[in-house]
Amino acid sequence: MKKFLSPNAITVARIVLIPFGVYAIFKNGGDDSTWQIIAWCIYFVLGLSDMLDGHLARATNQVSELGKFLDPVADKALIGSAMISLSILGRFPWWITAVILAREIGISSDQARSHSCKSWGQDQERFPKLWSWLLYASNA
Repeated sequence: MKKFLSPNAITVARIVLIPFGVYAIFKNGGDDSTWQIIAWCIYFVLGLSDMLDGHLARATNQVSELGKFLDPVADKALIGSAMISLSILGRFPWWITAVILAREIGISSDQARSHSCKSWGQDQERFPKLWSWLLYASNA
């Protein structure tokens, strides 16, 4: 029997639905309380779907390389879209958005570099102290 709902399908749906959350945030200039509640609900459901796809992948032994790649992309897109949207509306400080996004870009680029180094058998530990410091500094 074929599985109807795969973890990767949930992750792709999360990525596809992010623009609807952004639309809801900005609807009517971002000042409509009804649309703010709708945006909150969209982001809440998308956040829950992140837990669901991970649980489903592990429970059904459907962990895949695609899922390992897409899930962090979806997470970063979800959080980034919310922070950038709220910063544009003046409801979230730009400096926090910039620090968090810089941290996420740094982590992602380090992971990509680490993956490519594994593929080519190169040294993966070129900048570990720098990234550790940046992670610490961004969480302080």
